[in-house]
Amino acid sequence: MDKLGRELGHLENIEVSSGSSLKSLITFIKSSLKEISPWNNIKTLHTNIRADILAGITVAIIALPLALAFGEMSQLGPVAGIWGAIAGGVVGGLFGGCLVGVSGPTAPKAAQIAAFMGVFVIGTTTDPDLVAAFSIIFLSGLILVGISMLKISRFIHYTPYSVVAGFMCGIGVIVILTQVNAFVGLEAEKNIHGVFENIGHTIQNINVEALYVAIPSLLILFLWVPLEKKVKFLANIPSPLVALIVGTGISYFMKLDIPYIGDKMGGAGEGEIFNFYIPDLTRIGEFMGPAMALAGLAVLDSLLSCIVADNMTGTHHSSDRETFGQGMANMAAGLFGGVTTATATMRTVANIKFGGKTPLASIVHGLTLLTILLGLGFLVAAIPTACLAAILFKVGIDILDYRILPVLKKLPITDLLVFIIVLFVTVYEDLMVAMAIGVVFAFFRFVQEVSSTYQHKTIPLSKSDFAPKGQNKKELDKLPVSVLQPQGPLFFGSIEPLMSAYAAAPKHEMLIVDMSHVTMIDLSGAYALEDLIKEAIGKNIQVFVSNANPHIKEVLEKVDFIEHIGKDHYMDSKRSVIPFILEHYHLEELKFTNKKNIDNNIPILHKLHTAINKHDFKAVMELYADDAILVPAFSNKTRQGKNEIETFYKDIFDKDGVKISIYQVACQEVNGLKIDTGMYLMRWMAHGIREEEYLRFTLVVKDGKIVSDNSSIEPNFSSLINSNNLPFAYAKDFEE
Repeated sequence: MDKLGRELGHLENIEVSSGSSLKSLITFIKSSLKEISPWNNIKTLHTNIRADILAGITVAIIALPLALAFGEMSQLGPVAGIWGAIAGGVVGGLFGGCLVGVSGPTAPKAAQIAAFMGVFVIGTTTDPDLVAAFSIIFLSGLILVGISMLKISRFIHYTPYSVVAGFMCGIGVIVILTQVNAFVGLEAEKNIHGVFENIGHTIQNINVEALYVAIPSLLILFLWVPLEKKVKFLANIPSPLVALIVGTGISYFMKLDIPYIGDKMGGAGEGEIFNFYIPDLTRIGEFMGPAMALAGLAVLDSLLSCIVADNMTGTHHSSDRETFGQGMANMAAGLFGGVTTATATMRTVANIKFGGKTPLASIVHGLTLLTILLGLGFLVAAIPTACLAAILFKVGIDILDYRILPVLKKLPITDLLVFIIVLFVTVYEDLMVAMAIGVVFAFFRFVQEVSSTYQHKTIPLSKSDFAPKGQNKKELDKLPVSVLQPQGPLFFGSIEPLMSAYAAAPKHEMLIVDMSHVTMIDLSGAYALEDLIKEAIGKNIQVFVSNANPHIKEVLEKVDFIEHIGKDHYMDSKRSVIPFILEHYHLEELKFTNKKNIDNNIPILHKLHTAINKHDFKAVMELYADDAILVPAFSNKTRQGKNEIETFYKDIFDKDGVKISIYQVACQEVNGLKIDTGMYLMRWMAHGIREEEYLRFTLVVKDGKIVSDNSSIEPNFSSLINSNNLPFAYAKDFEE
């Protein structure tokens, strides 16, 4: 019976556990569905209609040449690039997690799909297998939806910056090199190996007429920024559009014999604008690897763009909803014959600058491109491919990470090694393999550096080393000042916790970043901290970075951290920061008799007298300087004043070698009132720095009770004797 009871009890526990697990699973699914719901986007569509429509149309004009160029680069055809932009704009905007994000083909995604096009061909021919390509794009969308449901997309933020930089520089090199042939009027190579293998053939067969289009187009793209500074209205005209118009105009009027987009309109369906592709799921095993690579790249590319948008708008995107939106957009692109999509940084930034605030701008952008494709297809066909090559040349140059390139020689050796490996593997092998290798290398550094867990935190001023001495803790806590304390190694794995710790800080006007607890910092940590500080400064928050040890400061100097945030925002020690706090909040002269600090009409100074007389060390520290260690004042070396004034020195508190000294200058009685006039000298060591203050006081006592207390602090002896409000005579009779 006992055995049967135990078995029944075990089964009951299993049932309870199963019920709890099922409940947790249902809760998780509900939470996921709520997170990816497009309702948050739909309910904002009416809030900024006019500006969103104008922004959407403008961004569509900017996106048109890029979509055509990325379509050409992907080897799916220019029209496929436009369909990708349409799917990204409409579907990605409706379901995405960044309100101002604009999706479409990007250079990394186009380069990745181009690599696959060299593998998937029809039979023994060299013709690309379009069904395979669009099936992979559709499947990558399904994978993205799954990632969003599992809520794991946010882990992409743990990718080290050296990996991202090497990856982006590698993409830039790929974009530039693969367009060399198109730039000189030849058929573009399918991969980077073909570029190097056929470089001799390319040089011997240059089509000079193509250079008539390519070179002027490229010059326009490079000279547009200087021209914008001289002619302000040019800033409202996108340079790729100007290059597209000029290049097409040259080829049309000169009747050049060069390749045109119209020659390749069949790349997406033999000259037809619209095609529908049914995914071939019978080959899912063959497509799974490339689809996962596309999905991973989509998450990385999209969320990096979302972070840029967050920094510009002061908002925060939903990583999981953005991933879901990209999944839906890529499924649509796969069905309609479009290039794989991701949130595009250039288009997102343009959308923000032109006033876009809701997904309506992205949707309008997609619909505008659809109108152009359906109504102006003949104009698209007349664009020379050399012009698109020039645009892609400029895109490739812009993709290079100019944040890391100037400090490449100064990087920590592990960051430099990861950067170089990822760069070369990206160019010569595979984009996602490069990412994987880079993350593995960075992980080994993580294991080496991190031996325990550190928790970043924000603390009030009163609990930090930056609290001005002698202040009341409650009053300091009311000041709008936050102290951010990064702990331990500050690297790619600790960036997200640092951002979360700062995000949880109360509203403040001044931020002090205390670097004294940071043991190591890498490129990702330095740049993340730099971005955090720049964002705070952009919100008119006064920021100071201080207390970094010499090794940390050396790294910050090598990556130009101090120069980027401004030298006025970096202080070597807390002693340099405290004067700014005192000046900003008018704390130069402190009164112990502040009405807010009076309890039962007993002034703070009287409480201090009482605590000293009782040898209550804890009370003294709480009332005066609870983070200081008090040590004896200077020796009993005084000079007698006038005969009617009693002058003496006394050590009135001595416990465990801790002393407070008092100079009492006068004890007089006038009409029944006892008047004590004098000063305390307190001198102590705090964090290796000698501190001291002179507290002058005048106490008027009647019948054993204080009826008047006039007290204040002077920062040094010279200030004390030069004060116009001395409560006692003959102060100059005292000297060290």
